[in-house]
Amino acid sequence: MDRKQRLITILAALAMPLSLTVLFLTSETSVEKASPVIEPIPEVSIVTTSPAKLRGHIEAFGEAKARFDITLSANIAGRIEETLPEAESGARVNIGQTLMRIEDSDFQLALATAQRALADARVMLLQEQHRAEQAKREWTASGLDSEPLSDLVLRKPQLNAANAALEEARANLAAAKKNLGYTRVSAPFDGVVVERLVGPGKFVPAGTELVRLLSSDRVEIRIPLTDRQWQTVSTNPDNIVELTARDNHQRWRGYVLRAEKHITRANRQRALIVAVDKPLDQPTPLYAGTFVTARIPTREIDNAVALPATALTPGGEIWFVDKENRLATLTPMRTYTLAEQVAVQLPVQHTALRALVRPLRNYSIGQTVIPRREDQP
Repeated sequence: MDRKQRLITILAALAMPLSLTVLFLTSETSVEKASPVIEPIPEVSIVTTSPAKLRGHIEAFGEAKARFDITLSANIAGRIEETLPEAESGARVNIGQTLMRIEDSDFQLALATAQRALADARVMLLQEQHRAEQAKREWTASGLDSEPLSDLVLRKPQLNAANAALEEARANLAAAKKNLGYTRVSAPFDGVVVERLVGPGKFVPAGTELVRLLSSDRVEIRIPLTDRQWQTVSTNPDNIVELTARDNHQRWRGYVLRAEKHITRANRQRALIVAVDKPLDQPTPLYAGTFVTARIPTREIDNAVALPATALTPGGEIWFVDKENRLATLTPMRTYTLAEQVAVQLPVQHTALRALVRPLRNYSIGQTVIPRREDQP
């Protein structure tokens, strides 16, 4: 057994140098076969554009509101005699159209009383005018050259009182007619009824709310803008403002109506008012309360280029290829929506900008690329 173990030990000792030699030769051969890895130069899609004057859009949000939103109140106290179908919610009404009637018997009586009082005042004035003329003739006939010691002699105060009584009677008649007119509750403008607040038979004191109305001549959308947006937005009323409903994407065309001249406390912003005339008569009615996205034209932008929306990174940068075909970036001074593109105002002048259409995150500044125009195969 000892002889066998010694034999195995001797053979193992002789085999070890041979194994090391084979391993060394194998390693050397592998190193000789390895070749350096050359990174391929990536191709990038570009659009080539030259700066020019462009007009873009600012997107902002607002709510369509009726020009007038009022609640009609009773001008007189009385009992509601009738509510017409035009006073129900959703009804479209015209200016002057009757919505409700208040019982008018007391006001008819008041009108008749005022008419009689006016007739009496006219008679009294005629009588007093006759007495004044008679007093003047009598004074003249007396042969006295001096003026009367009192105006009462010629009945001037009595005549003035009769004239004042006539004016009072006329005013009372006008008030009686007005109160009688108040028994007919009518629409002060073309609009729609939002809610009827009282029903027939209810006694209403003066000032009681009767029906709520919204005007239908136009809706106005209040668009708060930041100081930066105000620097570029166009307030020309001839510009078309595109409006899109935020829930169902229906579209309308409005115009700039006016610009507010105060800053609100809530958001410290000033608002632009956009309007749509006859909103309920549009092909798709624009109802008050609709939330919309407004695309408002800007003024002309100098030194600007139009690029695909994908060219703008989430961080607001533009990647481009320089003269040496290396990648570089720039941060626009301003960015605006331009149809399906973006209008970008460049911070420096470029004769031509080769902008990347779809910049990737693994790109690095100074990286060499092969630019290929988007419309090239």
